[in-house]
Amino acid sequence: LATAKGLIRAATGFDDARWRHADGAWRQTTVRDRGDASLFVTETEGDLVVNAKMTVTKVSRFAEDLRQDFVLVSATSSGASFSAYGCGIEVVEGAFKTSLVKLEGEPAYVKTKVLKSVDRAGASSGEDGAVFSVSVNVTGSTLTCTVAQGSEKITIAALDVAASKGTVGFYTRSSAAAFREARVCRAALR
Repeated sequence: LATAKGLIRAATGFDDARWRHADGAWRQTTVRDRGDASLFVTETEGDLVVNAKMTVTKVSRFAEDLRQDFVLVSATSSGASFSAYGCGIEVVEGAFKTSLVKLEGEPAYVKTKVLKSVDRAGASSGEDGAVFSVSVNVTGSTLTCTVAQGSEKITIAALDVAASKGTVGFYTRSSAAAFREARVCRAALR
């Protein structure tokens, strides 16, 4: 993610101008009151583990009720529809959350269905602020999400999830973020 190698780009139906490589990271650069997604160009299928570091760099003043920053799995996007599972952080009506969600809808109107969400400590914004380590593990029909920041580490899971063929990526809403050190690996055979 540190340099432009053509491995990741804005998801189909989302604005290319909102994502760029800069300062050793893949960055969503514009804060707006709707979702922005970017996806790796290679599809994945089956059990996998995704790890990434994420820093919130800007937050909106116009959407205090919902901010989201997620690592995505099983993501698909066309000009007409977007679908993915997301693992990461949210601020929902002022409450700080670690969440595992299903995102669906037209790229301009993505809806969030919460699969699991727990309270977390709040964090500051900016490069000198919070760096979150995010890990998503897809094993059969179980989706496990772990988010760590400082000494706090939260793991949540959803069972009977229809994680399927798709790609890995990133999603932001009402915030901008920098994503670094992304690793996508097939899970070990059971």
